[in-house]
Amino acid sequence: MKSRQWAKGRYWVRKGSRDWIFSSGETTLIIAGYIKIKRHRLIKLDKIPFLKEDEEYFIGRKAGRKKRKKAAANREAGLR
Repeated sequence: MKSRQWAKGRYWVRKGSRDWIFSSGETTLIIAGYIKIKRHRLIKLDKIPFLKEDEEYFIGRKAGRKKRKKAAANREAGLR
């Protein structure tokens, strides 16, 4: 059986102030805490996309999604 020190030296690395980061040399397992959570907006339960009377609601949702997507891209690029 291999020692703990051998396993740490073989599979885990230190990057910056973080220790015990799983890595195979060329690839590193990403840390889940670094991924930003994307929330989604729920569809109103009384709205049906196939009815003409609810069409305006879904058009507004689509326009809002495009607007939020563009704003997020600008924030990512640092434009604002």
